[in-house]
Amino acid sequence: MQIKLNNNAVKSLEIKDKRYSVSVEGHQGLLLRVKPNGEIDFVYRYQLKGKRRSMNIGHYPAKTLKELRSLYSDAVKVVSNGIDPLELRQQQQEKIDPTLFEIAEQYFENYGIRLRPTTLKEYKRIADKYIFKKWPEVPNLAQIKISSLRRRDVKLLVDYIANKMPNTYRRKKTKGAPIQANRCLAVLSGICQYAIELEYIEHNPVHRITKPGTINAQSRYLTMDEIIILINYLNQASRTMRDAVMLALYTGQRVSQIASFQVSWIKNEWVDFPASIMKAGKSHKVFLCPAALDIIKQRENDCLMNEYVFPGSKDNSHIHPHSLRKGLARMQDDLRESGIKESFSFHDFRRTLSTHLNELGFGGIDDIILSHVSQGTTAKYYQKYDFKAEIIKATMAWCKKIQDAIISP
Repeated sequence: MQIKLNNNAVKSLEIKDKRYSVSVEGHQGLLLRVKPNGEIDFVYRYQLKGKRRSMNIGHYPAKTLKELRSLYSDAVKVVSNGIDPLELRQQQQEKIDPTLFEIAEQYFENYGIRLRPTTLKEYKRIADKYIFKKWPEVPNLAQIKISSLRRRDVKLLVDYIANKMPNTYRRKKTKGAPIQANRCLAVLSGICQYAIELEYIEHNPVHRITKPGTINAQSRYLTMDEIIILINYLNQASRTMRDAVMLALYTGQRVSQIASFQVSWIKNEWVDFPASIMKAGKSHKVFLCPAALDIIKQRENDCLMNEYVFPGSKDNSHIHPHSLRKGLARMQDDLRESGIKESFSFHDFRRTLSTHLNELGFGGIDDIILSHVSQGTTAKYYQKYDFKAEIIKATMAWCKKIQDAIISP
């Protein structure tokens, strides 16, 4: 049975108890499949590379006859060019509804320019190692469509990482990593928010999922007695560790800044750390007291520097911050025997400087020295004073306190 492709002919098709098909005059391979509910499927049958295939073009009357005729013509042209219209449709649908992994790749490529290079690198590491790794009892988020992602999928992943994932951090065999689960939530939230901006989804499935890890506020700082013990112990440490620890103690700067410290950044008694290595993404000037400058000059005299104050093992590189962290961690057992009972990290030198500066009467200047971002409209847009005189005074007072403690009986 054949019919002509016009509204009268299509509408006149008899509705039966069972589905049946009719062909269309002048339209090779086009079948009209009439269903018992009155709906008519337009099906295109074709042969490509020796294989017979069929695709559903659309439904009548959901689509008009003009639209269906156009879709049929497009499919015929695609087949005549040796392309499978079913595969082409699938590719187009994947572009319309990409996977979470594909959105993540776009997020890192396009949104990554807003992040610090170290932050972007860490986000990618978290995505590869935790989010898109196949875990037992957890949906494979690398393959799930962004439109199909649900809060339950995210929560299963986060709960597994927080409570069940094998964890060998610092050679300790435990189950779960709650803080790492927090970070996975943060990265996933950013990816999903990016998908909202691209209008792939309307709501962020990560919102209102409780962070499983609790970050305890740190309170460790070194007393002057502990600083004296540390300085005395550094006489038997490696030259690199001794100089790096003392520079961190005098300046209160992050270990990443100490490790990547370049000689060219020093101008007179100031070092200008570029925005690319700063946590806040803004350049930061630090005053070097005479004791800090002496450390750098002595390293230069002893030919221990190149373009970096602390060169790395490879050419044109600096020492890695992890090397300094590990070096300080290895000292802890000896320091406990020397009298420092509680362990500490490089970051605790920042808290040490802040605490002692406030004790010396320089409250508020510590935030500027440590490059903490000021909050509020006034601090952001109106306050333009550089506080150089106050920074010099506070830094000199702190260095003098250390020097007096060292030489006092």
